[in-house]
Amino acid sequence: MEKGYEEVKCAVCNADDTELISKKGQFNIPLNVVLCKACGLGYLNPRWNEKTYFKFYSTEYDSYYRPSLISDIIDTKSPESNTIYKRLLKHDLVPENVESILDIGSGAGENLLNFQKLFPNAKLEAIEPSEEAKLHLEKNE
Repeated sequence: MEKGYEEVKCAVCNADDTELISKKGQFNIPLNVVLCKACGLGYLNPRWNEKTYFKFYSTEYDSYYRPSLISDIIDTKSPESNTIYKRLLKHDLVPENVESILDIGSGAGENLLNFQKLFPNAKLEAIEPSEEAKLHLEKNE
């Protein structure tokens, strides 16, 4: 995939003075990891532009991070093992009544399937750019 890049300033202090740390990310994906010399924030610069990010998450992400999306494995987890649910529970933030749940970056829908067991009357929605993950989401509707 040909990648488009854009220059950005530091999101914390708005400085434009960086030191290059690495030109490769995980899986040797070409990235420009820099440190802001003014405040120390690590970030990508230049970073992929919006079109490149969308294309990567739509067509390539799964091959690196989710090589096999198998709904049987996803559905076998107990709701109580869901990381998000455990965090909410730990801070006493689990609502009694849930009307709807939106999962942004839902992958194949593991979190939604778990929340469906916990809140069977809630309307579930997902936003996911991966074409492969969307197929699994539709299969589990």
